[in-house]
Amino acid sequence: MAISESAAKQLKKSIGDELTLIINHKEAAYKITGTFNVKLSPDQVLINEKNIKKDFGVFVPDSYALRIHGDADKFKKSLQQELKGTKAKVVTFEEDVANTTEDFKLLMDILLFFSLMTAAMGVFGIINNVGVSFMQRKKEFAVFNSVGMTSGGNGLMIFLEGIFTAAFSIGIGGAISYIEVSILNNIFRLINIKVPINYNFEAFVMVAVSILTVMAVSSFPVMFKNSKMSVVAELKYE
Repeated sequence: MAISESAAKQLKKSIGDELTLIINHKEAAYKITGTFNVKLSPDQVLINEKNIKKDFGVFVPDSYALRIHGDADKFKKSLQQELKGTKAKVVTFEEDVANTTEDFKLLMDILLFFSLMTAAMGVFGIINNVGVSFMQRKKEFAVFNSVGMTSGGNGLMIFLEGIFTAAFSIGIGGAISYIEVSILNNIFRLINIKVPINYNFEAFVMVAVSILTVMAVSSFPVMFKNSKMSVVAELKYE
C-alpha cells in the first residue's frame, strides 16, 4: 500500500510500517511500501485491486484512471464505442483539468462579484461621509476664514485630510489582509492541504490607487462648496 506524504507525516508512519484500513465496516492491515505527493485529498491511498476485492468486497469502483500512450482523443473515442449503451463517462486528463479550472473560475467570479459590490458600497460610503463631514464642519471652516485662512487653504486642508485618511485605511487594510493570507496558509498546512496562497501585491497596489483616487475626487465637490460658502451666513447666529 502507498499513502500520501502528508498522511504519513500526520500518522507518524514510514515505509515498512503497518497501517489498518477500515472500508465498508471491514478491517485489514497493510504494509506501507511507498509514499506519494498530493496537493488535495491527502487521505488518498493506493492498494492492489485484488486486495480491495478480497479484503473489503469492493468489486465495482466508481472510477478508473488509465495511463495510455498515444493520442488521448483517439483512445477516448474508441473507449466510448466499447462502453456505448452504459452510463459510463470517458474524460481525458486535459478535460478533467479544464473542468476543474472552470469550476474554480466560476467560484472566483462569484467571490469577485461580491467583492466588487462591497467595494462599490464602500465608495458611496466614502463620498457620503466626506459630504456629511463638510456639513458638520461648515462653521469650523467659516471660523478659519474669519481669522484669515483663505478658501484655498481650507480646500487644501480638506484635500490633505482625505489623502491621509485613505493612506491610513490602505495601511491598516493591507496589514490585515496580509495577516489573513498568512493565517490561511497555516490553516491549510495544519490540515495537510498543500495549496499555497500568495499575497497579490499587484492587486493591493491597484486597490490602493483606486482608494486614493476616490478620496481625491470626492474631496473636489466639498472644496467647491467651501469656496462658495458665506462666512457671514454661517456665523450670524454665533
